[in-house]
Amino acid sequence: MGDMEVAGRLVVLLALLFAGTGLRIGGVLDAGRTARLKALAYYVALPALVFVSTYDQSIGGDTPFASMNVFVTTLVSIATLSMLVVLVG
Repeated sequence: MGDMEVAGRLVVLLALLFAGTGLRIGGVLDAGRTARLKALAYYVALPALVFVSTYDQSIGGDTPFASMNVFVTTLVSIATLSMLVVLVG
């Protein structure tokens, strides 16, 4: 998987996180809807994501530094979004 493909997937995931945050702040996502979305993510989306991300990957990675960069960027983005949710909501 190329760096641009990984970056594209990261952008899509971050867009979904920001959309969810906006829906929660706007009052669209109440506790019941949030519970249903969490169940859907855990039982459907997470296994699909793991499968799609790993089915064609070799065990020895070609670019460990690029992967680490994406990993750290994702963690920082999620931490920032989490802090925003805690401060606003």
